[in-house]
Amino acid sequence: MLPSLRIPARPWAPRRALAGAALACLALAAVTLRAEGPAAPAAAAPLAQRLDGSSVALALPVAWLAAPLAGLVADDRLDIVGVRPGDLASVFALAADARVLGQDDRALTLAVRPDDAAQLALARANGLLLVPLLRAQR
Repeated sequence: MLPSLRIPARPWAPRRALAGAALACLALAAVTLRAEGPAAPAAAAPLAQRLDGSSVALALPVAWLAAPLAGLVADDRLDIVGVRPGDLASVFALAADARVLGQDDRALTLAVRPDDAAQLALARANGLLLVPLLRAQR
């Protein structure tokens, strides 16, 4: 054999054995986690099932609100008014008794009557500031 192709045999050092055992444990943990998958959150009812027969779901962008409400939870009730600022300031009732279905940092999901959804979209298109008013719990 040529000397350049000759590989001398080395005995296993204790560090190599320990590193091999650690690598085997990590591989076993990865296989176990992949087989089980991540813990799934509790399944919430689909949005359509949380609506009553006379309402529609509306995702109202938080950027549309003049004063976003913090701390809203599901089933809170809101009234939404539109405010036109300026010399001839005016206030319009746009949605009454809207039920909160959910909220994140981008949108507020509400259950509203179909005509209230149209009123909110039209008010925003006409430049009104949307102000949510939280109703007291009954």
